Amino acid sequence: MDDEHMIVGEPTRKAMQKVSSSGKHKMLLGMRAFYSSAITYLINHLPVSESILKYVGCLNPMKTGTVHSIKRLAKKLPNVSETDIVEVLDEWNLYLAEKASMQDHSENEGEACINHYWRDVLAQIRID
Repeated sequence: MDDEHMIVGEPTRKAMQKVSSSGKHKMLLGMRAFYSSAITYLINHLPVSESILKYVGCLNPMKTGTVHSIKRLAKKLPNVSETDIVEVLDEWNLYLAEKASMQDHSENEGEACINHYWRDVLAQIRID
């Protein structure tokens, strides 16, 4: 990956504007080295199997996995009880319902601003 395509946070990007081109390159090399060593450590020390990595893609917010794929992922994780799985599935169903509600609201209003959504939700709550 070249330096221009490396993703860094906005505060870091602003700080890097004050550094020379060669300094930026050295900073990005250091970041790459850090991420590589962190990933190597995690791979060697966490009980993550290939099957878990296969199922974890269902958590991508752009794809929104099915309840079945979430259940398969939860069953692959160590030390997860059936009760935990039921709770996770309930939370996932709630997340999907909220996401659908947000999409319906933005389609109906022609805007995707979360502030407007919550303004309308809170307006429905009556304070007695």
